[in-house]
Amino acid sequence: MSKKIKATLRGFANEVKKYFRTAGIFENTENSDSHEEIINILYKNGFITSKNPNKYITKEKAIYLIIKILKVDKIFTNHGEIPENYKDIKNISMKYYNAVKLAIRLGILNIPQKYINPKSILTEEELSELFKNTAAIYWNNIKRDVYVTKEKLMDNKQKITLSLGELPTGGYSVKIKKYEKNGNKITIYYRIGTPGPYQCVTQVFTNPSDFVIIDNLDEPAEIELKRII
Repeated sequence: MSKKIKATLRGFANEVKKYFRTAGIFENTENSDSHEEIINILYKNGFITSKNPNKYITKEKAIYLIIKILKVDKIFTNHGEIPENYKDIKNISMKYYNAVKLAIRLGILNIPQKYINPKSILTEEELSELFKNTAAIYWNNIKRDVYVTKEKLMDNKQKITLSLGELPTGGYSVKIKKYEKNGNKITIYYRIGTPGPYQCVTQVFTNPSDFVIIDNLDEPAEIELKRII
């Protein structure tokens, strides 16, 4: 039996380089080609307090860093709560609670058993699996562009449309759940639907969209999008 090697901050940075070199906080960053540079960026952003590459990394810490790196907590709202069937919810550090909660809701953290074990030190194999799962969900679902178009109507009304652009099959959807109006700023809460792995879908190009008509807008509105899980 091969010995399980504990995951370190160096290993975490190497996984970031492999899967998310151009994502999240690294989108407009040139100097992230080595684990030292990635660790330094994490340190400068205040996500870590030590730049020691040999420091072991716990499950809750790894999840927190992934959520922060990809800015997932800025994309989604209404995270809900961690299901009560998990027996060790109270063991999650307060700092990392929302990140773990979001990871479970998104399916990034797939835990069939009743224990999250948030403070357990990850093995290199577990860290690699966590990144593979996150990458599949992030690039196929989370990092999906939503296009906004605005059309001025009569009587100071505006039609605001959200669309996903052209997609290769059916099974996708975008649905506006609600909006909030604050002066000329409109915050739109929306949900995206994607086809399941074994779902039968129409084999034609589609362009899912939804719209809302808002009254009393004299000028083009400032739009803020909030995605709901």
